Amino acid sequence: MRNSAFFLPAFFLLPALMHGQYYYGSGAAAEFGIAVFYADYMHGRRTALDEVYRMEEYTCAHKTHPKGTLLKVTRLDNNQSVVVRVNDRGPYDQDVVVDLSRAAALQIGLVRDGRARVKVEPIGSSATNPGPGNVNRGLAARGLPGGNAPSPSAYSYSDASATGGTGAAIGILPSNSTGYAVQLGSYLSLENAMRQARELQARGIGNLYIWQRQGMNKVVVATFSSRAGALDYLSSLRSHYMMDGLVVLLR
Repeated sequence: MRNSAFFLPAFFLLPALMHGQYYYGSGAAAEFGIAVFYADYMHGRRTALDEVYRMEEYTCAHKTHPKGTLLKVTRLDNNQSVVVRVNDRGPYDQDVVVDLSRAAALQIGLVRDGRARVKVEPIGSSATNPGPGNVNRGLAARGLPGGNAPSPSAYSYSDASATGGTGAAIGILPSNSTGYAVQLGSYLSLENAMRQARELQARGIGNLYIWQRQGMNKVVVATFSSRAGALDYLSSLRSHYMMDGLVVLLR
């Protein structure tokens, strides 16, 4: 009875000691919290663990796991997962448990959503960073992937009067436009939408418009005659620019 009296309080105290963030199963600890991803300007800079952050590699920052630990990060809302290697310390926001590289964030839809609740599980260790074979590794210091932007004409643009090409004025998409578009952002403020569109234009993305719908100002690449063409273009944005977006039907 003395042993049981001692054991029970220790058992019930364990979740409190772990702040409700960990459980133990299959011999490994899992952690729950928010995942975010690195700002692009961090590309090429040294991490706190003395490695160079490269946005095309599958890496992360974590508060406690040793350098080289491989973590499986799984989104709780869609069950998408990615394996990353710890090569930096952080993040330091209380509810954020892992800071992902852009490539890793892209794989689980985090580039589009910004943040998401995840489960983080240590699964091993590695001396090198994972990296996809189809991503250009010669990125510029400010995070611009190499290679040229895909040609709009290769993706069945149906709007022959498009004025949103590189270097052109960014206009409001006509209300009678039909077909499909790739949405890259959505803002209440027209000024903020224009700012993002100009930044994207400076990166070599053309055929940009502001689509005003339901009180929002949406930054879109338009227009596409088919959903398949829009999906192809979105795939090229992911591989060339590590960007994400949504294919939307214009109505």
